[in-house]
Amino acid sequence: MKEFGNSAVHLDSSLSSSLKTAASGNTPCSRTPKRHTQHDSGLDTQDNAVSGGGGDGRAASIQSHVGLWTQSPNRASRVVISNGDTISRPDHHSDNEILQDVEPPSSSTVQNPNALNEVLEGSTQTDVVRFYVGEPHELESILNLCFPQRPPAVHYHVPRPETRSLSADDAAYLQTKGVYDLPEQGLVRVFIQSFFQHAFIYIPVIDAGSFLMTYSYHGVSAISPLLLWSMFLAAAHYAPMETIRAAGYGSREAMKETTYWKAKHLYDMDTETDKITVIQAVLLLTFRYGDTQDRCGPSHWLAVAINLCYSVGLHRDPGPLLQHRFTEAQMCLWKRIWWFCMQREPRNSFSYGRPMHIRLEDCNVPAPSAEDLWLTVAGLPPSVREEYLPGDLAALGELYERQLKQDTIMATLLCSHYGLGEPRAAEIEAHERDILACQEGVADHSKHGDLAVRAFADYVSINHSALSLLLYRPYLPRRNGVAASAWQNQLVEKARTAADAMTTVVTRIMTADQVHLCDVTIVTAIKPATFLYLYLSVMTTGLARKTACHQLKLYFLMLSEMRDRSVSAGLFLNLLRKAFKLQSEGDRSSHPPLNPQSTQNAVLEIPGFQGNDSVGALEGTFLSSQSLFGLASSESLSWDIGLDSIFDLAAFSPLP
Repeated sequence: MKEFGNSAVHLDSSLSSSLKTAASGNTPCSRTPKRHTQHDSGLDTQDNAVSGGGGDGRAASIQSHVGLWTQSPNRASRVVISNGDTISRPDHHSDNEILQDVEPPSSSTVQNPNALNEVLEGSTQTDVVRFYVGEPHELESILNLCFPQRPPAVHYHVPRPETRSLSADDAAYLQTKGVYDLPEQGLVRVFIQSFFQHAFIYIPVIDAGSFLMTYSYHGVSAISPLLLWSMFLAAAHYAPMETIRAAGYGSREAMKETTYWKAKHLYDMDTETDKITVIQAVLLLTFRYGDTQDRCGPSHWLAVAINLCYSVGLHRDPGPLLQHRFTEAQMCLWKRIWWFCMQREPRNSFSYGRPMHIRLEDCNVPAPSAEDLWLTVAGLPPSVREEYLPGDLAALGELYERQLKQDTIMATLLCSHYGLGEPRAAEIEAHERDILACQEGVADHSKHGDLAVRAFADYVSINHSALSLLLYRPYLPRRNGVAASAWQNQLVEKARTAADAMTTVVTRIMTADQVHLCDVTIVTAIKPATFLYLYLSVMTTGLARKTACHQLKLYFLMLSEMRDRSVSAGLFLNLLRKAFKLQSEGDRSSHPPLNPQSTQNAVLEIPGFQGNDSVGALEGTFLSSQSLFGLASSESLSWDIGLDSIFDLAAFSPLP
């Protein structure tokens, strides 16, 4: 195992020396060489309230002893000044006393305590970070009074804060967790290759050119441990099994768990002060799905990342005030990070049946372009590009733009057709045109010679079909004794066409034996098609029903192949098997089919899938066929397992 060496945070010799250092305000730098945290992207430090803090709270205890107010019975009457002495606060103040400057707390107590002063007085330093003052009703209103002639803005630049030190006890704790021990150099290289060749295009929140340049010239000692372990978590989905075993992991899932917990220990200990690095790492942690009771699943980490982005204003266009202080590469990276949150949020909302954290009307950051995706890789040596990056970057960039548009449409569909309000059927035709426009040229890339391009093109195509299914689902006929209208039957056929188009792509992926290249979010993308085929297996009979069952078998096979790479794939597969078994044993006689001329009592049989083998921890789940497919009076499902809607609970809601 290789140790990070100088990339470790600064270690104080004892808790006592940490207190002395904090009291004096002389915070040592945490790393001797300048490591790669992408902090040159210019974001301010991590808020303790957001990061949560971890371990046994010793770091928080240190800060509580060196605060703005002393811990005395008359707490409000004594103030700590910069040299550690205290002064009494008089009961009455003169105007001169009130206007006197007050020394800020030391940097070991508050991160970047002079930020607001720098905003008001103007910073002349070159090593600066982005500072977000919020909307006009708060600090921005004060700045408007102070500088009425300045152009409107909510972002400023302030000096970069000093890096915090880590106590000896906390450092020892992290050492016992192995967070500074890496696999051999050759294995690290393969993991980084796997990340950039396969995972990066699905989660492009790292500056590829900057990272690879730093790694090529300085190695892992110049990279943030938090960021690196998070990248290994994403790489574990694609890395060859022989490499995973050589690194000491018994399985792919074992590597995911180990890398996740090492990253989480570093996050909980608040070792990383560069907020851009924290956001990147947190977004990469969404690759991990623990179990049905795990509170730190993808939804948790996505919400943390979104809140961190809000805290530094990544959702707002920085405008001209920042463009002259930060590079084009930094601005592009900020856009990609925010837009990845915009991409992942509607998918997460759809998959778990939860409201979104992002309101589109609150955001005005322009979408990144294909050129933004690979802006900094041109400066890499040809050998580095060939070793770590896919072949056709231009094709991947074009597909990336298509997927951005599709995810924006998904967010619009969820707002318009789902939620507490009534669905807006009048908007269907307009949304159909928007969806159709997104698919132009994607089919050509599915025949591309580069494997990474073909895999991403198939991913974009599957998500495109999912949009149509998402659009039609709230309006499908419900078997509640009310005859379906001609318009509803037309939507059923449109939905069937979209599901069949997705099935064609899924079949191509399995025929080419490329399931291992699919992103973990493909499980969410294929859910709408499985829902529709489940729906048709109940609502139709005869040959139509057998066809739906045949299509479902393909998705069973795909989910089965993905089980070792995706826990959610195994959970979803097991749930589908149980649903099939219960539905086959249920009484269908009281529910006339959509095609009543066919034989009504056909039995659902999926050869090789009898539903009696368990995948995941779903034993004991009770689902009736009536409630599962929206056939009973109940409008919600009861889960014994606490699994938050692996089925979308709005799948077959009653028509308004």
